[in-house]
Amino acid sequence: PLWIPAQSLGLSSLPYLLVLVKPPKLMILTLGAWFGVEDSLWLFKIAILMDQWILLIGIWLLARMLFRHPATVFLVCLASLFLGLPWLTQCLLMLEIISLLPLQMYLVVRGCRERQSVWLLIAGGLLPFSAYFAGIQFFVLFIVFMALRKAYPWPWREIFRFTPVRWAGWGWVLGVVGVYLIFLIALIDGAEFVTDMENRLGPLVFLQKYLTYGHNDLATPRLLDLIAGLKGYHLTVIVEYPGWIVLVLAVYAFLHVRTWVFFGFGLATLAVLGITAGGGIAALAYGFPGMQVLSHIGQLGGILHLLLILCAGFGLDFLFRQWKRGRPLWGFVAVSGPRRHWIGIVLTVVAGVYLIDQAVSYHIHANILPQGWRDQDTVWMMALAARVFACAAAIAWWLWKRNHLALSRSPHRLTIPLTLVLLVDLIGFHIALNADYPRLNHRQQLEIMQIFSRSPVNFQSQRTLHTPAQVRDRQYFSLG
Repeated sequence: PLWIPAQSLGLSSLPYLLVLVKPPKLMILTLGAWFGVEDSLWLFKIAILMDQWILLIGIWLLARMLFRHPATVFLVCLASLFLGLPWLTQCLLMLEIISLLPLQMYLVVRGCRERQSVWLLIAGGLLPFSAYFAGIQFFVLFIVFMALRKAYPWPWREIFRFTPVRWAGWGWVLGVVGVYLIFLIALIDGAEFVTDMENRLGPLVFLQKYLTYGHNDLATPRLLDLIAGLKGYHLTVIVEYPGWIVLVLAVYAFLHVRTWVFFGFGLATLAVLGITAGGGIAALAYGFPGMQVLSHIGQLGGILHLLLILCAGFGLDFLFRQWKRGRPLWGFVAVSGPRRHWIGIVLTVVAGVYLIDQAVSYHIHANILPQGWRDQDTVWMMALAARVFACAAAIAWWLWKRNHLALSRSPHRLTIPLTLVLLVDLIGFHIALNADYPRLNHRQQLEIMQIFSRSPVNFQSQRTLHTPAQVRDRQYFSLG
């Protein structure tokens, strides 16, 4: 995104160009240059589709390792199809933040389960590909890893005992980091940054900017968007809406699942949710290595969406297990020893701290949050009515068929209604979201295409606008 020089006034926009180091974009750009393709927008779309495939493959591998029932794996992958979907948000790196994270989680879980540190090294070698958001990914992976060490005890220090396989793993990590640093040095070579709107000290962001600059959009009123999928303050962050089925099953997992593996993913979910509030939890996370370069905590909705889907998978897997065994669906997992009780206590305390932090941070940051509320137009109201009707129909079907379902005890009989409700909910939401995108008239399209059709685009050695025509070009490009 923003690789047309007009957007950055001729200078390479560092945080955005760093994400080009990802394998899909490097491969597509290389092929485009090899075959002389000048339509960069077409190349960009192909790279985005490849990122979406990598995301889905990573979630499929992770779900197969975490969940027992095939129906759970199917529903988790189905819900994940809507991650990073809206094209309008790709310029804000929404998909870039999460495309490799499921694959990294899979490698960490596999490494801990098989007690093979080489998988951890491969996951660590993927972190530089996330560039600007490597800190938050490392933060999430660290929480998950610490919980997995309890689930699968093993001497993790053996990662530093070199064998041929570990030499290869360390070579991968150091090689990727080296290439990334060379790419970074080449980008900033010859560029002189006079001012910086993010008020950074080198690559580091001050704590105040970290808490406020990125629009902590999940403050208290924004929770209504997350829960109900309403049209809130603006469209670029609302897309983290995961669907009612996902939210209900995630809450169900927090109330009932008591395993170390879920504890890691659940605690990471609450931590990311707390960071987006821009309060005390975010301030504590600021001290974690790598978080000091992140200034857009309001753009972590994609990571939260992904973690909520995984938490919902734990809840659905537990529900299927209870259903198949004929146990009460609201019964807790049989716990043994104080450690399992400790899991529930910690999750409850962290959730309570988050709610307090949410209210306090909203009171502090209320002056910087967007004011007002967007009108819910006809399309949004029709989509919301369809989603409510689908959920009501599923509940009515359950009440009508519950005696027959109790005899079969087959989880697959619950899969079809859950799938239908999930699809109606999310497809209706995204149809309404797409209908509300701004559209350009014919005159605006012609004026914008004159800028996109220039080859090569005029390069500026300094970020300045000399003439009214250049100012107008910048405005038209931003509009496009």
